Amino acid sequence: MRVEINTTRHWKGDARLNRHADYLAAAGHVVTIKSFSDRGRVGSLLAATRSILGSEADVVVLPDPEFFAVGSISARLSGKRPVIDIHEDYASATRNRAWIPQLLKPFVTLLAGLMVALGRLLAWRVMVAAPQLARPGDHIVLNVADPSTFGQLSSHRDPGLLVYVGDITIARGVIEMVQSLAALTERHHLLLIGPISGATRAQVLDVANDLDVLDRLELAGRLDHEEAWRVASGAQFGLSLLQDTPAYRDAVATKLWEYMACGLIPVVSDLPGQAAFISKLDPRLVCSGPREVAEVISSLARDEGRTRDLSLRAREMAQSEWDEARPDKKIQAAFIPVR
Repeated sequence: MRVEINTTRHWKGDARLNRHADYLAAAGHVVTIKSFSDRGRVGSLLAATRSILGSEADVVVLPDPEFFAVGSISARLSGKRPVIDIHEDYASATRNRAWIPQLLKPFVTLLAGLMVALGRLLAWRVMVAAPQLARPGDHIVLNVADPSTFGQLSSHRDPGLLVYVGDITIARGVIEMVQSLAALTERHHLLLIGPISGATRAQVLDVANDLDVLDRLELAGRLDHEEAWRVASGAQFGLSLLQDTPAYRDAVATKLWEYMACGLIPVVSDLPGQAAFISKLDPRLVCSGPREVAEVISSLARDEGRTRDLSLRAREMAQSEWDEARPDKKIQAAFIPVR
């Protein structure tokens, strides 16, 4: 089939969307990713709608909740099959969006739930990124990284380098990462790879300056997936210090699988989802705050044998998780028409 992944909010290099494309192409489908994320909220919706109506695709994949309903209707009207791809509990997530005025949050929460409900009603298939999001009949396509795609890694690993890869936000723990860096010795540095808003960047730099770690912090910006993980693989530790919000409490961030596929040692905040996941590797990697993050990293830095063992076991766990989840097979199964 001809498949168009049509997004209003994700950039064209988004890892999950590109994995979808690769997995479907491996099954013989012809896949195109079309991103309109650079056109503003209204402009992107209009451009995406026009794209669907004029497309020759057989199936349209929609990964953005605000476009689930309109995108599905556009697909149906033009004889295509819409597939919605649900990444998180959007209604819960709206409660933690700083850009939404407090008075509007109840309305936006209700609207988010309505968009998902309409999308489900109109969709040919529903994909979800986590089991807790699934309903009967949904296709669970986990964000599990294929370890074989992390082959070109750095040959040198810096034991003093901490890395974070992903969207850089307050809710994802960037302030706690800087505070953790400040609690470590001067031989440690923090590399942040990913997009960051101007306001968040200013806040991070202010905190780093106040804690006197500005010279040990690097904001690399957004890099292509391959380049991001080539750079990140030179670190020893990967951070995921998610804050306790409804959207993150039970989440397992994709970056944890990716860290482990690179042989990085993941150090995480004490939230139920990621704590349970990382405890399978080592429960001591689950931390209650910046001070404990620093203590864990300092302890490992003094024990090269344990560090090597954790790095090796992280790779093994990444392979095991991939073998169990096989998102490539799951999405390929979702695209088999029922006759």
